Amino acid sequence: MSATESEARDILTTVLSRWGTAVATGDTARVADLYTEAPVFQGLRPGPERDRAGVADYYAHQPIGLTPTITPIEVRALGENEILAFLAVDFAAPGRPVVATHLTVLLTRIEDEWLIEHYHVSVRPTLPS
Repeated sequence: MSATESEARDILTTVLSRWGTAVATGDTARVADLYTEAPVFQGLRPGPERDRAGVADYYAHQPIGLTPTITPIEVRALGENEILAFLAVDFAAPGRPVVATHLTVLLTRIEDEWLIEHYHVSVRPTLPS
């Protein structure tokens, strides 16, 4: 049985809240622990990462205090053990301009834990006025 939209949003909010806190504090090990053992991860640098060590390395190169502000656009339960989400995420860091992005994540439930299986972020285009 699939989660309801409300349940899927609650699960997504919980996972991404933990992720956002770990990113903001620079806790790369904790960030990596929120992913499956072999995620498909595409950040804002060339090439995907395919394991937790690669995810940790990616976040080790981000500024401390990087704070994501997350706005869900679409959240779907794909069954009992998967949630797909498309989000707008603004990344702010002290002394740097905000980076506006789109983020797609796929959460997978492994036993009783929801983990990030797929992560793909891209810069959100701005349309001319």
